[in-house]
Amino acid sequence: MLLAILIRRFINRRGFNQSNGICHNLGQKQLSTAVSFKKQKMKKLTQQERDVVLNPLLESGWSLQTERDAIYKEFVFKNFNEAFGFMTRIALQSEKMNHHAEWFNVYNKVNMTLSTHDVNGLSQKDIDLATFVDNVVKESIIKPSCMLSQYGQLSQTTRLSSSLANLNHTNSKLVNHENHQLLTKLPMSLILNGNQCRFANTGGNHVRLWVTEKIVSAALPILLPTSLLLENQIIDGILAVLVVMHMHWGLEAIVVDYARPIIVGTFLPKVFHLLLNLCSIVTLAGLLILIYNGPGIARSIKDAWSIGKEEDKEDSP
Repeated sequence: MLLAILIRRFINRRGFNQSNGICHNLGQKQLSTAVSFKKQKMKKLTQQERDVVLNPLLESGWSLQTERDAIYKEFVFKNFNEAFGFMTRIALQSEKMNHHAEWFNVYNKVNMTLSTHDVNGLSQKDIDLATFVDNVVKESIIKPSCMLSQYGQLSQTTRLSSSLANLNHTNSKLVNHENHQLLTKLPMSLILNGNQCRFANTGGNHVRLWVTEKIVSAALPILLPTSLLLENQIIDGILAVLVVMHMHWGLEAIVVDYARPIIVGTFLPKVFHLLLNLCSIVTLAGLLILIYNGPGIARSIKDAWSIGKEEDKEDSP
């Protein structure tokens, strides 16, 4: 009996489970040993290794930070869509490598810092991820800030198609040398919508039209009382042109907002724009005829305003 008690205490102290005969303490020791071995395997780069592996990265635009043992690079993209696509692809690769970068994004800029916290400095994982990022830069035709002077003017369609294709690109240069599908193929509707959005940029005619509309809106409150005071044909003509332009832009905005091709088809918007142009032409022609073959805009407004007043004067004794 005493021997059985001693054997049971010995088994409990050693961590053996009577039901399955497995030593949990030994399993925990093996697990902790594997984790510590994994941390020991990832070491900080020596000075000789730095001289070999850091030079290509420094030549491609990476820079060493002075306050910590890390490398840094800034990327500048055309817009937020390209920046977000770039970050998505790097995030997928970082997840596969179990090594995540420190980055900061504001609209079309991405600032990336690479450093390994387990070794308190640069490791081989930082070099591998930085090399992968440089390969993405070369394949995606994007604009790092260090390469802006060498970046040529490419067509917008080429940039979009290349960036979308690279999202579905199968990378064969991973750390474990295995092929991984990064993203599934995008549907054709998204590609077409991307082309439409890319061509509808915010530069060029849209900016000039916006500035012109603001000038016209500011000039109308000044020209209207001036025309009523002077009753001049030239001022009336300028007023007529500005009023028709202001009316045309307002109605055109309504047509563009509510008569969209994706809702009403491609035929009705063309008809509405044609009717709008005809209405603007007829209105401008009628006002010019009223100015040069009639009393003019100012005199017509005054006559219409004095219709009721003349009857009151005739009725009064």
